[in-house]
Amino acid sequence: LPPCAAATLVRLSLAENAAAERTAAAVCERLLAPRGTALAVLDLFANRINDRGATALAAALAHNTTVRVLNLGRNAIGEAGATALATMLRDNR
Repeated sequence: LPPCAAATLVRLSLAENAAAERTAAAVCERLLAPRGTALAVLDLFANRINDRGATALAAALAHNTTVRVLNLGRNAIGEAGATALATMLRDNR
């Protein structure tokens, strides 16, 4: 996505894309970078995202104030990824 698309996109569903870490990395790079994104709903259901991908998402979301809904169901997120996401949620109010 070009930067202008990231600024106007409100809902993105990549559900059942099965791209694993590539999906998480692309989302972090293009959509969650601080450049005025309007993204409010991010659906990454069933993408084989693991701890590394979840940790990258948590780091990007730590500075994001627009995402209100994040669906990470049916992924391969373990304790380390869940801890990173929980810490982000606690700190990003």
